Amino acid sequence: PPGAGNPKQFPFAITPGVSERTYTRNPNHSFGGMMADLYGPGTIGIIQGQPLNAPCKTQPETNSGFIHTNNIQAGAPEYPEQYSVMAYFKWESMKVFHELAKEFVVCDNWFCDFPGHTNPNRAFMHCATSGHMAMDSNTSQVFEPTIFERLESMDKDWKMYIVSNRVPADTAFLNNLVNSRKWPQYKNNCTEVLLPQFCADVQEGTLPFYSFICPWNFRGPDPSMHPASPVEPGENLLAGVYNTLRNSPRWEDTLLIINFDENGGLHDHVRPPAFIPPYPGQTCEMTAEGSQPYLCDYSRLGPRIPALLISPWLEKGIDSTRLQNTSILRFLFDLASGFKTPSYLTERDRDANSVAIALEHHLRREMRTDCAENLPAYQGVIFEDGICNLLNPVEADLLLPPADYIVEIAMEYVSGLPGHPDSNKIVLKQFGTTGELLAYLQERKDAAQAYYAAWHNPGKT
Repeated sequence: PPGAGNPKQFPFAITPGVSERTYTRNPNHSFGGMMADLYGPGTIGIIQGQPLNAPCKTQPETNSGFIHTNNIQAGAPEYPEQYSVMAYFKWESMKVFHELAKEFVVCDNWFCDFPGHTNPNRAFMHCATSGHMAMDSNTSQVFEPTIFERLESMDKDWKMYIVSNRVPADTAFLNNLVNSRKWPQYKNNCTEVLLPQFCADVQEGTLPFYSFICPWNFRGPDPSMHPASPVEPGENLLAGVYNTLRNSPRWEDTLLIINFDENGGLHDHVRPPAFIPPYPGQTCEMTAEGSQPYLCDYSRLGPRIPALLISPWLEKGIDSTRLQNTSILRFLFDLASGFKTPSYLTERDRDANSVAIALEHHLRREMRTDCAENLPAYQGVIFEDGICNLLNPVEADLLLPPADYIVEIAMEYVSGLPGHPDSNKIVLKQFGTTGELLAYLQERKDAAQAYYAAWHNPGKT
């Protein structure tokens, strides 16, 4: 809509590796923030696929709030154009991601499962529901069944690999049974497996049926590509994973899916579609945004996110099948059962289109031999000469203050861990250095580990 508060905003190209053009702003992508982005200021939730209290000027939804609510900051002197939600990486400026996009399958109609922030969307990726996690700031744990133990019941194995053992994996906020399966105490069907072991598993042919790589690193370069981190560490992680698979015996029978948990608050013009909730009829009141309550029955997906499908059995191209993160769960269940026995976690993954639909559109009769053998990496960022040579950040990194988004995510990850005096409490700690943050995270992990040990041995205190 026109008006002094809505100056024109144009797309602005930024380039990795050029400091003054690196994207260094973290837009608001909480549920409340996304409501304003998608439907306009004053919107207080979604029920039965419709926004609540949305201003008439945004009906039908045009996603104009991305520009309206963010221009207040983007137009100020301290927020130049490259910090805008309209910033983008110029084509072929990302050495790894864009090269993979050119050579394999780009899914341009792939949505996250929730119009909100990180952890609820990551919970959807594992449970096909958020379990109302992080909507009420008092808890961040999901006690719902996960894809992991369900695959075990179907005689399929799994591992969750991590970049750093100083960081909790996604299983930190999942149910206690999955969370207690720590590597190396458990050799398979386990979590917190370090990336060098992924490399070994690939080369030795012991890669499990389902591998999930969790990219967080709270010390030194962060490969998650979460705004406001640079993208180069994430590019190197992708190169390392691809190069490891490409030059291994498992290349011929492994599908690599690259996706994101949510859209990070960055602009997209496509309207998120309505979709069946995990548990129809349930409504959650969310209070994590402050004094304003928000209502949601999970009856709409979140905005689109980038997604790539990588395999030598796929013809390069673009696939516009409507997919979402829970489409991976649908595909895993179908694959594990031989596409014969229907299984699902919630009604969300039951009705999601399977990734198999996109695969069938691009499937080849003969395996490709023209796939790049090695993708280039940015030297000295986090990986050098492949994924197995993980560079340890220097000790000076521990003295630097942690990024705000890292602290926010770290607190979300550990808030649901049991066994600590801060468990199930709102934690508003201040950390002057990264070392202080990591020490606190280790304290929370140790407390949880002791709790799970006692949980497995009820006779102990």
